[in-house]
Amino acid sequence: ARELEMCYAPACYLTNYAEGTAERAFREGELFEGMQTAEERSRVDEAVGRFPEILKSCFGKLLEMERTCHCKDAMLRYKKSGLIGDDWHSWLGDP
Repeated sequence: ARELEMCYAPACYLTNYAEGTAERAFREGELFEGMQTAEERSRVDEAVGRFPEILKSCFGKLLEMERTCHCKDAMLRYKKSGLIGDDWHSWLGDP
């Protein structure tokens, strides 16, 4: 992404299933050995299911923003020196 002068950032979902755990019976063979109740698991699944909607909304807002970062000029010094042209397709060479 950097070499193609694209802005980028990671998007991830983090969870700590042990955070705030309550004393619960160990259930062998069950996901997280019973650390989650069915309701808690359902809430996590619901949150994960909203990812596509959240990402779509974020991408839509990004398209509306002006690029004030340095990403768009990451290869500028190579362009100015004549090592590469303005069209990134030419940077990749023959397939």
